[in-house]
Formats: sequence, C-alpha cells, structure tokens
Amino acid sequence: MSIAARFTIEQYEKMIAAGVFNDRGGRRIELFRGEIVEMSPIGNRHAMVVDRLTRWSFERLPSHRAHVRVQGPLVLAQQESRPEPDVLWLAPGDYHDAPEAGDVLLLIEVADTTWTYDTREKAQLYAEAGIADYWAVNLVDNYVVVFREPGAKGYRSRQAYRGDEEIRPLASPELAVSPDTITR
Repeated sequence: MSIAARFTIEQYEKMIAAGVFNDRGGRRIELFRGEIVEMSPIGNRHAMVVDRLTRWSFERLPSHRAHVRVQGPLVLAQQESRPEPDVLWLAPGDYHDAPEAGDVLLLIEVADTTWTYDTREKAQLYAEAGIADYWAVNLVDNYVVVFREPGAKGYRSRQAYRGDEEIRPLASPELAVSPDTITR
C-alpha cells in the first residue's frame, strides 16, 4: 500500500485549526509517524474504564504532583506523531500547547479492538520518545501490561498484571491500583 501524503505536526495542527476534520462524522484520528490514521470509536466499556482511571488519578494523585489529561493530544516531534492517549499524567504546569514526551509521567492506553496496535506500534513509538511508564489496559482479557525502560528498539521491560496484583506508577510509587479495580 502506498501513502498518499505525509504531514508534519505543524501541518496537521494547522489543518485542525482550519476545521479540515470537522465534518468527519464523529470519526477519531491521530497523526502517527506523519500519517493521518483513523482510530476506533470509543465504546461504552472503554469510556467507563477511562472514567475509572481518571477518577483514580484525581482521587489519589495530589494536584501539585501532576497534571492529569484525558484523551488529549501529545506531541512526539521526533516521530512526527500527535497521538491522543486515554490518560496522561504530566509534570505540573499549564499546557497552552500540547505537552511533549519530556512532560509525561505516566501514559495509559485502554484497548479492546486496538490491542495489537497499542502494544506493538504505539509501544514502539512511546519507547522511541522516551516515555518511561506506559500502561496498556486489555479490556478483552482484563489485564494490564506495564512497559518500562524505553529505548530505540522498544521497551526492555514488559510485565503483565492480573486480578488484584498491584501496579504502582513510577512517578508516585506510593499509589497502587489493580487490574480488577480498573476493568471490573
């Protein structure tokens, strides 16, 4: 398959500002390695799990420790990408422009139909960008894979958590959550 056109982040953001994508009928898109890709629609269970992760983040994480963003843009300039992760914990600050990889404390993607994409292509993208703590929530089998130790060839650490096993974010190891709490 050939690629019709490649775009820079700047071009993509200008298209968004100009309303180029306003008539897409609720379809979701992201810029991934210079290509505009269509994302799966968000189903009810996906939305519920994102809500749980958001509530957990706001209830447990002191606001002076991190800024929580839900389904908002992240600029990965070196990779010509502008994904919209489900949940981001960012270094404290005001983000008038989209945050960058160096701002990310924790990145979470929730997946049902996108599991392979989130754990392969997106995991590689996030590793190359240096995202130190990436969690992928599997809604089909109710577990969470935690990716750590990023590098140019991907994450060197990948650990699955199931049931009531505790997952602790690198940025706030005093906090814990289990896959059962997230996906039940």
